[in-house]
Amino acid sequence: MKGGKRKENLSASAEAFEILGAYDHQIVQFSPYHFRVNNRLDVWPSTKKAYDIRSHRKFQYDDLVDFVMRRFEEIESAEEIKSAAAVYNKRVWMTSRRSTLHTSNPKSGS
Repeated sequence: MKGGKRKENLSASAEAFEILGAYDHQIVQFSPYHFRVNNRLDVWPSTKKAYDIRSHRKFQYDDLVDFVMRRFEEIESAEEIKSAAAVYNKRVWMTSRRSTLHTSNPKSGS
């Protein structure tokens, strides 16, 4: 019984990977049961489990296409926020550095 459900999951995932490929997601197959999406997300369609190799988070999903699309939207949003924060922090650092340089005490003449 369990093997039948896994085979169903695998055959449904073949169509899902075609759809993801149409959305420009890179799919690499390591075995009949193990795939990697965009060099970031490991997916095992037979058990409907996934693992983000950068954040080290495990996931259980129902619909592969929906899960991957939502996951990469979350990742892109988080990376945009980190990028904006890095630019802001650099500007703050540069501004504070300039104000420190300009407020130093001038040498007194004799």
